[in-house]
Amino acid sequence: MVQKEYAPDTDCLADRILLADTTVLADDALFARGLLWITEERRAQIERLKSPDDRRRSLGAGLLLEFGLRERGLSLLAGVPGKTQVSIRRGAFGKPYLAKRQELFFNLSHAGDYAAAVFTDCAAGIDVETKRQVRSGMAERFFTEEECAALLRGEHDFFWFWTRKESYIKAVGEGMHLPLTDFCVLSDKLSGERSYFFKTWEEAEGLFLSVCAAKPVAAAPIRVDLRAKLEKSI
Repeated sequence: MVQKEYAPDTDCLADRILLADTTVLADDALFARGLLWITEERRAQIERLKSPDDRRRSLGAGLLLEFGLRERGLSLLAGVPGKTQVSIRRGAFGKPYLAKRQELFFNLSHAGDYAAAVFTDCAAGIDVETKRQVRSGMAERFFTEEECAALLRGEHDFFWFWTRKESYIKAVGEGMHLPLTDFCVLSDKLSGERSYFFKTWEEAEGLFLSVCAAKPVAAAPIRVDLRAKLEKSI
């Protein structure tokens, strides 16, 4: 995986895939500073979470969303100098989108110690997972016969398939209403009424990240140092 350091791009329409380690938010002072970057709605959602890890992951995802929007001259917050405030709405199956901003699509994911976000000009989904033990029968329950055969041959890891499938259902906006066995993600292109394209990255620490979009995925993940970013805001 490409691990460039995060820096604003001069091309505000450039596709972005952002990835952040959320463990730094275990620092209470840094966590409190991060809360200032997100909306009251997300703060309320975070407060309802019981697990400290869940709270850090949710905050990390919210921060990546705000960082990505500010690159493009936008913000979910009111009164940010030089930024136009935007708002989020949700589709029929709960997928979030920017109201009155048809030129920009985004999607978020978080799992384990990581949060991730994708920004592009077409429908897209992202999923991040960390490798862990999988219950027996999971592949047969959620994967196609072709995928199960490839898994048995050792062609890919379980989470290579899983993140691709999750990114696809998030890209099309149907959530789990679309059975995972109804489509196969072995190819980097999934054709149908509308074609979707996949790209997957695997890190040495057992991290899997997949993006699915309605166009070929050309961007590479960029690591965001949450501590450095938030401390600069002092």
